[in-house]
Amino acid sequence: MRVDDTTYTELRTRAAQRGRSVPAFLLEQARPAKPGGTGGWSLGAQRAVAEALDTIGTRLVRSGTLLNQYTARLHTYGRRDDGLDGLLRYHRETLARLTEVLAALDGGLR
Repeated sequence: MRVDDTTYTELRTRAAQRGRSVPAFLLEQARPAKPGGTGGWSLGAQRAVAEALDTIGTRLVRSGTLLNQYTARLHTYGRRDDGLDGLLRYHRETLARLTEVLAALDGGLR
C-alpha cells in the first residue's frame, strides 16, 4: 500500500503509540469487531499475519529487483542463463504464500 509522507508519518506515530508495527496496526484497524464486543482476531494471530505479509513484501521486492538485474544482463549479453529458473521458482513460491495468507484473511474477516 502506498501513502503520502504525511499519512505514513501519522500511521507510524499511531502504531508506535500502541507498541505495534505499521502492518500490525493497520491489520488491527481493518478487522471487524465481532458481535457482543468480543473483538476480532487474537493479538497473536494479528502479529502472525502482519509478519507473514511483511516477509512476503520483502520477497516480492527482492524478486522484482532480481528480475530487473536479470533482464539487464539479458539485454547486455543477449543470452539466457540458468538463474531465471531459480528466480521464477522463488517468485512463484512467494505468490503462492501470498495467496494462502490472503485466503486466510478473507475467511477470517467474513
